[in-house]
Amino acid sequence: MKPFDEAKAKAGAKVVTRDGRPARIVCFDLEGRQPIGAAIEREDFDGVVSEVLHSFGSDGRYYTGTTQDKDSSLDIFMAPDKKYSAVWMCRDGRVMCLPFPYDSKDDWKSICLMRCAQRVSDSGVRIMKQSRFWKLQELKEIALRYRHRNQFKNGDFNAYECARRNGLLDAVCAHMTPGTSDHLIKWTLEKLTTEARKYTRRTDFCRGSNRAYACAYRRKLLDVVCAHMTPSPHKRRAKWSLEALMDEARKYDRRSDFWREATNLYQSARRRGLLDAVCAHMGGQHEQVR
Repeated sequence: MKPFDEAKAKAGAKVVTRDGRPARIVCFDLEGRQPIGAAIEREDFDGVVSEVLHSFGSDGRYYTGTTQDKDSSLDIFMAPDKKYSAVWMCRDGRVMCLPFPYDSKDDWKSICLMRCAQRVSDSGVRIMKQSRFWKLQELKEIALRYRHRNQFKNGDFNAYECARRNGLLDAVCAHMTPGTSDHLIKWTLEKLTTEARKYTRRTDFCRGSNRAYACAYRRKLLDVVCAHMTPSPHKRRAKWSLEALMDEARKYDRRSDFWREATNLYQSARRRGLLDAVCAHMGGQHEQVR
């Protein structure tokens, strides 16, 4: 057996690793000239490679990993540098090489698993760190519950991720209509007015359509698009007169009701030291009001 670093044999050829252990070559570079991956043999697995030992990338490092799924037909995998290919060694001894164009190395295990399992998507696709398989038909049935991809993602994140990582998202979401995001809308005066007509108060407009409200505010169109809205009966003034405070306070029998229904007037009377005067008609002990 030749040392692994000097070997130029076909996949499956026996070599010796750096630490002297027998191994088999499982992958080459994209041109098929130089071996970049090897795996050790285990006698308890009938001579089939079951653990990746070396997988060298252009940066000189190697990446390894093994599947923990005993029911899968795929036993080991590794993800070399993105310039090479993702390689799988099946339990029957076959070697499969798949493109690996992803830049992120953080989730290379799940990406590699999904890409390889895509070939057998009808029999089930496994999600890493999950305890179930997703069949293609299951993904389609789940996606039919939603009208937009964003709803699908928020409602069934695991199914969405499985479809996305397998490149099946377009297939399972074919029935969906493309949604229009607020931040992509070009807000004209007509659109702002139409959106504002859905509400009767500026507060509701701000909460319900925040982006439209902010756009109207920045362009100084708020008074125009909100012209149909009725002003609040307790709109804050520069300064409430004593007569106005007393007229408003007479509508209530308790200070808590006065504070709850006319907060601006209540706070104005409190700050000016007129609260006892305007609430003199209210009987009972003074309530503790914020």
